[in-house]
Amino acid sequence: MSSTVPAPFEALFAGSSEGDRAAVDLLCRLVDASSDVLLEVNGRRVPLPANLRTLLQRAVDHLRRGDDIRRSLGRAPARTLLQPVVHLGTAQVAGYEALSDLSTRDLQGADSWFRDAAVLGLGEEFELVLLTLALEELQTLPDDVYLSVNVSPHTATSPHLRELLRDVDATRIVLELTEHMPVEDYVALNVALKRLRRRGIRVAVDDAGAGFSSLNHILLIRPEIVKLDVSLIRDVDTDLARRSLVSGLCHFTAEIGADCVAEGVETDAQARTLRELGVTYGQGWHLGPPRRRRNRRAVAALKGSTQGPR
Repeated sequence: MSSTVPAPFEALFAGSSEGDRAAVDLLCRLVDASSDVLLEVNGRRVPLPANLRTLLQRAVDHLRRGDDIRRSLGRAPARTLLQPVVHLGTAQVAGYEALSDLSTRDLQGADSWFRDAAVLGLGEEFELVLLTLALEELQTLPDDVYLSVNVSPHTATSPHLRELLRDVDATRIVLELTEHMPVEDYVALNVALKRLRRRGIRVAVDDAGAGFSSLNHILLIRPEIVKLDVSLIRDVDTDLARRSLVSGLCHFTAEIGADCVAEGVETDAQARTLRELGVTYGQGWHLGPPRRRRNRRAVAALKGSTQGPR
């Protein structure tokens, strides 16, 4: 008799063999059984050890997450929120960072989704779906501001990313390299980034100052934008050591021709201190929380109404 895969695994195992489906069905039965599961070992029936049951539970949880990610690829898996990047001297918005809001889907937050997707071999596909949603927001923004989108180093080397960005105004796009997974090949990454930069796309690196590895990352990437880690900005207005470090990093970014953005600006005192230290841009709840832009249909209608007769 054929086994049926429980509903949570239908998407993940679409097109899989009957044997794969039966194996998953057995895993579910073993994990979900309320009574002890007996195994036959050398002709004797013994209970399933607790540690083995725990491992099986982790395996099932892993499969369930993979199926949830796979299902999300066929629809909008997240809301796109935009947080402003503000010039600290003029208070003008220079750009917006697109953030994927996955909070309604998982209390663990976006980081766990990206990590799990990468482990399951769905990382690039999942990122491209979120990038597609984020790029749709570009038309809602003023023409003189940029849109910063997060992308992993692996996806940055993908030809699918270049295809996705083909018809976008490249001069208004910033690729912010995330560090959910480590960079495996800096040579390949820089070759890919060089192609994108030829079109006018800029590169940003975040978490600067979080450790030696982040500084080495900057030296190897040579980004156009360096984002200072939130740990440096916290108490920067009262902590002399943090002030000195931020000042040094600000000077460093200027020397390599990059713009400096302070992340996690939460108070007016922090903003004033950063401005005094020479930090040009800031991002954080004090300067503007992540928000949904107004409805795209309304924006399209407004733009259409402002156009004169053809």
